[in-house]
Amino acid sequence: MSLHDQAMLANVENHFERRMAPRVAIQLEVELRLAETPSRLRARSCDISTGGICVETPGPFALTSLRAISVQLPDGVVTLSAKGCSQRLDAFGVGHLTGIQFTNASQMERQRLWEVAQKQAAKLARFLQDSPDIGDLDLDESMELARATRLREVPRARRVYSEGTWRPGEDSVFIVIHGTVVLDARAHRSRDIWLERVGPRGLFGGVPLIARVANVESATAEVDLQLLEIDRFTFRYLEWARPQVARAVGCAVSRKQVHRVHNLIRRLADAS
Repeated sequence: MSLHDQAMLANVENHFERRMAPRVAIQLEVELRLAETPSRLRARSCDISTGGICVETPGPFALTSLRAISVQLPDGVVTLSAKGCSQRLDAFGVGHLTGIQFTNASQMERQRLWEVAQKQAAKLARFLQDSPDIGDLDLDESMELARATRLREVPRARRVYSEGTWRPGEDSVFIVIHGTVVLDARAHRSRDIWLERVGPRGLFGGVPLIARVANVESATAEVDLQLLEIDRFTFRYLEWARPQVARAVGCAVSRKQVHRVHNLIRRLADAS
């Protein structure tokens, strides 16, 4: 990578997790080995790459205390030296997300991680191609998008994002894996207008990324949700590195919003 390319990448890089390698949404059991009490902390992954991992824990821990991480891969446990890069409260308020970098991983260990990431990316690519909202991507483009995702879980009745917000984590594009989410908007006299119920393979969110405006509706988990997330920083990276994929995601978000507006106008006209 040239110095110019590195400088360009630095401008769009996610400061939460500074991994150069593509990441893939996956849920794996993880154990963090710390230099403090408790010396071991259980967690679960949100995504993984050959260079690092994002994990969710019930609460925060001191990043400087992290010494190693054990990850339960499909073919067995791998234990790697690691250091914490950054940590923030989950936007859904159910835990803390920590970006972790693998240090001194051997070539064999990286190969194992690469094989897991590639297999998961292929699985997610097939899932994305079955989506009615974003299934017009070809296989290569679906693979590229799969390698830019993070797995998120939202408890029943919890807000994914609220109308009028556009903070990081509330401005992401989401695709439902399991569960349903209800979209509604605040109307005159504080009455909520139901917009849509989005189920598996459906897309929602992302308006702040595309239009640079606040969310125009609220999204609430109707049941426990499992989502694929394309966050702000990853989307900006796609705009630079994979513009065709970013353009396809942007078009999908725009189409969904137009579709919802048309349906709302039709319902209001029928009601009048």
